[in-house]
Amino acid sequence: WAGIKEKFRQDYNLTFVSYNTWIEPLQVGGMTKDGVLEIIFTGENSSFALDHLTKRFSVLMKVTIEEVVGQSVEIRFVPEPKKPAATLYRNQKEETAYPITERSGVRKEYTFDNFILGSSNDEAHAAALAVSENPGKVLNPLFIYSNPGLGKTHLMHAIANFILDKNKDAKVRYVTSETFLTEFIDALQKKSRPVMNGFRNRYRNVDILLVDDIQYLFARGEDAQNEFFNTFNDLYSKNIQIVLSSDKAPKDFVSLEDRFKSRFMQGLIQEIKAPVYETRMAILNRKARDSGCTFNEEVLQYIAKNVKSDIRKLEGALSKIVSTQRLHNTENEPVSLEEAKELLKDFIDEDSTRTPTPDEIIKVVAEYYKIRPEDIKSKKRTKEIATPRHMAMYLIRVMTDYTLNEVGNMIGNRDHTTIKYGFEKIMNEMNEKEEFKKTVEILKKRILG
Repeated sequence: WAGIKEKFRQDYNLTFVSYNTWIEPLQVGGMTKDGVLEIIFTGENSSFALDHLTKRFSVLMKVTIEEVVGQSVEIRFVPEPKKPAATLYRNQKEETAYPITERSGVRKEYTFDNFILGSSNDEAHAAALAVSENPGKVLNPLFIYSNPGLGKTHLMHAIANFILDKNKDAKVRYVTSETFLTEFIDALQKKSRPVMNGFRNRYRNVDILLVDDIQYLFARGEDAQNEFFNTFNDLYSKNIQIVLSSDKAPKDFVSLEDRFKSRFMQGLIQEIKAPVYETRMAILNRKARDSGCTFNEEVLQYIAKNVKSDIRKLEGALSKIVSTQRLHNTENEPVSLEEAKELLKDFIDEDSTRTPTPDEIIKVVAEYYKIRPEDIKSKKRTKEIATPRHMAMYLIRVMTDYTLNEVGNMIGNRDHTTIKYGFEKIMNEMNEKEEFKKTVEILKKRILG
C-alpha cells in the first residue's frame, strides 16, 4: 500500500501538502461482498474529505491500483469507524461543533523512538524534544524548515505523541495549512457568527497547535493570514506552544509581512538538511526489518547511494522493491541488484548517476581556488589553503560513500575529528552566506561535468 501511494504521488506530481492532507491518511479496508475495495480515510473532517477525494482522486487512484496489482478493481472511499470519547467544545448558541478528539490529526506511528538521527537533523530533533518536555515554556514558537521529505512532519507528530503520552487529556491540534484554509473558507461561506466562533474555538482552545507546511497559507488571501495571525497571538499570549513547519526559512518568504517574521523570531528557527549516507542506510535498514522481507545488502547500498534528496523517496524506493517481491515472487527471493536498478530508474536522483573519485574532487577544488592539489593534502595551515581543504573534505563526504576516517586518510592522513570539523565549517558557511552556498553548487556541477 505504501508503494501504491508513493507511485500515485509521483505519477500525478502531487505537492507535499496535498499528498499529506488527502493521500497519506488513506488506509486499505476490506473487500465488500459486491467486490468493491474500501479505502479508509483516517484524517479529520471525513465527510468533507470523502466528497473531495471521490471527486478529485477516485478515478486516478483506481488506475494506480490496477497498474500495480495487474487486474481490474472497483474502489470506494469510506470514513474511519467512529471512536468514542470525543469532547465537544460548544457554547449554547453554536450551530457547528468542532470535536477535539484524543489525538486530533496525530499519527501514532511517528515518534521520537523511530526517528532516525543523523548530523543533518540532530539539532531539529533536540529542539523538538525540548518543546515536548516543556511546551510553551521554551522555544515558542518552534519553526522547522527543510526541503520536502526530510522529516519535518515526523518530528511534528512526534512532539504531539510525546505530549499525549504524558497527558492523554491534552488538547493537541495538528493540521496542514491546507486543512486550516479549507475550514476557514468553509466557515466564511456559511456567513454565520456561531460557525466562525466554532472554527476559532477549534484552534484556540488547545494545549498545543502544530501547523504543517505553513508556506501555503502565506501564498493565499489576506483574510486567512489575518485569521492565523490573530490565532497565533491569542495562543502566544497564553503561553500555548506553537510549532510550524515550512519548505523554506521565514527570511526567504518574499511576501511574508514583518509582523509574522518578528513573531517567528521570538522562538527558534531550525533547519533539517538532507541526510548523509550513513543516515540513509540506517533508515533503509530499519524499514527493511519492519517489512519482514529479505534484502541483498548491495541493493540497500545502491538505494542509499543514489536516492539522496528525499527520505520519502528513499522509503518509496524500498517499498517498490518490497511490493515487487511480494507480488511477483512466491518464494520471497531477494531482488537482485540488476533487477533493482531496472525497478528504480524513476527514483534515482539526477546528480547521482556518476560518483566522482576523491582525486577528481580535489583537482576541481584546487583549480577553482587557484592552488595545487598537493596543497590540499599538505600540512600547510594558511587561510588560503584551509578553506579549499575544508571544501574538499565536505564534497568528498557528500558526493561519495567514503567514511570520515577514509576521507582523512586521503587528505594528509588527518583524523576523523578534523574531517568532521571541516565538514561542519562548510555547512555553517552555507547556512550563513548565500553566496558561499552558490559556490558549493558551482563546484558540484564542475565535478560532475
